[in-house]
Amino acid sequence: MVKVRMNTAYVAAEVKCLRSLIGMRCSNVNDLSPKTYAFKLMNSNGVTKSGESEKVLLSMESGLRLHTTAYVRDERNTPSWFTLKLRKHIRTRRLEDVRQLGYDRIVLFQFGLAANAHYVILEFYAQGNILMTDSDFTILTLLHSHRDDDKGFVIMPRHQYPTEICRAFEQTTAAKLQEARTSFKEPENSEPVDDDENNLSDKAQKEKQGKHKGGKSSDPS
Repeated sequence: MVKVRMNTAYVAAEVKCLRSLIGMRCSNVNDLSPKTYAFKLMNSNGVTKSGESEKVLLSMESGLRLHTTAYVRDERNTPSWFTLKLRKHIRTRRLEDVRQLGYDRIVLFQFGLAANAHYVILEFYAQGNILMTDSDFTILTLLHSHRDDDKGFVIMPRHQYPTEICRAFEQTTAAKLQEARTSFKEPENSEPVDDDENNLSDKAQKEKQGKHKGGKSSDPS
């Protein structure tokens, strides 16, 4: 059965694999469809058997998948505005970090350092999204804009990306386990059963069993 969505565990596993790409430079970005983008990464230090620089094609599909691939798909003749913005800010930049935000289904790619850093953020929940922000997490461009008034955040250009809403991972410690054990209480019976009721119930059951074993048929012989 083909897996349609990546859960938190799959995202964490994929991020661990993709961290091997840290240090490579983005040589180009192409859009394969309105939701799928190919990032061409190159490592000038790594040389293949043919003598060329090591190249990796990283495929991102908004909300669905993230992986490297050796399959080269046809590119669109005219790049989208989103692709042009990505090229402007991250082409020739070095990939400095790949990490999962908290334990949510959100993956962050950092290109460049300090004030020159730009973040490409891939979201896997709901309809999915791909965004690019500057070093202060101000959104520069994205595929889908949306807002949540209940939680008080807006995902739109020129707004701050709300990294604080990501579920933070907290490591379980011995102190937290001990606190959980001491705070646990046994459930109390709100309606205790009366002993007299138990005795009557047992007596009725025994009489019923006795009639079943020693009783005679009422039909005339």
